[in-house]
Amino acid sequence: EPTKPCILIGPGTGIAPFRSFWQQRLYDLEKKGVKGGDMTLLFGCRQPDMDHIYKEETEEMKKKGVL
Repeated sequence: EPTKPCILIGPGTGIAPFRSFWQQRLYDLEKKGVKGGDMTLLFGCRQPDMDHIYKEETEEMKKKGVL
């Protein structure tokens, strides 16, 4: 349900499994005009400069209001 709020928690397992969630919300927003509910992503990174491989993508999702 795209309008329901969603909390994504990656406790050491990474965030790759959640990528499709925000991609679907972006699709719904851009192609269908459906603004999704709030989506919050929580995860840890010991070495953000090395380990945060989706940094640019998540920043873009924040700018677009998806995350």
